[in-house]
Amino acid sequence: MSADFSLFLHSLATEFDAQAGVKARDHLFRAVGRRIAERLPLPKCTTLEEFELETNALLALLGWGCAHIFVQSRSHSLRIEYAGLPTIGSLGSPPGYVLAPVICGLYERWLKQAEGSDIYKKEIEIVPPIEGSVIHCNTLTLNVYSRTD
Repeated sequence: MSADFSLFLHSLATEFDAQAGVKARDHLFRAVGRRIAERLPLPKCTTLEEFELETNALLALLGWGCAHIFVQSRSHSLRIEYAGLPTIGSLGSPPGYVLAPVICGLYERWLKQAEGSDIYKKEIEIVPPIEGSVIHCNTLTLNVYSRTD
């Protein structure tokens, strides 16, 4: 990320936090992620492997890392392990993770786009989409839960 743009984003996020609060900023950044995904729609994916490859190709286009996606049959969930989150200084919690809600929004919309595909019908049904994210060290882990019925 260029220094001038990083400076702008840092100032924007800091000011937004001061005026509206962290929760409001996270909500906004998640909506921004969904908006970016609308501008970068996925082609039809019929397998989880295709979904992973296509989302990683789009993330690479942005220069925003990559993810590995796993089905966890025991918990009826989809696990997305994401690495390479762009940082804006130490903003966010944990420090450096201010853009994590953007990634949540991206996957939220991409999974919604996959609703009509074979992958969605065979692999997952999201209820609710990307409910909470868990962050570990240098990896963002998103758990997407499916219905058990």
